[in-house]
Amino acid sequence: MRTARLARGLGDGRRSSGQVRALRVLFDRNSIDLAEVLHVLDASSPSHRTARPAHQDSFTDFEYLRYFPHIRHFEGAHYLVESLDGLRHLPDDLVSLELGKTKKRFSLRAIEHLTNLRLLDLTRFTKDIEVVGTMTGLRALQFRSITLSDLAVLRPLQQLAAFNLIGGSTKDLDALPELGSLEALRLWQIRGLSDVSAVGRIATLRYLSLFELRQVTGLPSFAGCPMLEVISLNTMNGLTEIPPEVEALQWAASGKHPAQAHWNVK
Repeated sequence: MRTARLARGLGDGRRSSGQVRALRVLFDRNSIDLAEVLHVLDASSPSHRTARPAHQDSFTDFEYLRYFPHIRHFEGAHYLVESLDGLRHLPDDLVSLELGKTKKRFSLRAIEHLTNLRLLDLTRFTKDIEVVGTMTGLRALQFRSITLSDLAVLRPLQQLAAFNLIGGSTKDLDALPELGSLEALRLWQIRGLSDVSAVGRIATLRYLSLFELRQVTGLPSFAGCPMLEVISLNTMNGLTEIPPEVEALQWAASGKHPAQAHWNVK
């Protein structure tokens, strides 16, 4: 039996005459009639849509995106995907993109047309990483399980306000102070990172979160961060001393990160 489930925002999936703010698409590739999906989409406003496929391991490509020409946000985590060619169907005005890890390694040239992105979240994509540097409108960027010798690729991103580096490996953070708008920074579980002194030179920094950086034994002076309001230290067991000025800025790591607003794009 063919089945399709469409849920608009917090609605129940029925047609609505109002503007669609977000669209979540849940379907199994083997049972859906994509023409039915397209028919339902045609009945609603094309703006502010989000596509998030479920049962994602059943997909081997992104060709289904041709049925969603007006989405503004896309999240795809297809581990068994054989090609990224289908990402060409993503509209040039896409606002946010999240790509999960894949079994095979692919080039980011597949998304180089998305120069209007404001949010980008990548897991384990390193080939042609310089493509990220062409997306100069980015406001929020997350790299997960990505190994880089340095962060030079970020230098053109002068509008970047929030950057998360989670997992993976890098030893050089010297590019971070050159970003003109960086306010929120998360450095979590990064192998090989022992020197975080560059963080103390980010003049625009307001929020800093450090988590399980095992080789970091000391923190820099934050005199070069006059706007710094909050520091979160979690499982930083290698630290031999926490300066008093850092203790005054610490924030309970169990709470909601105060910089979360940077990740809420519309």
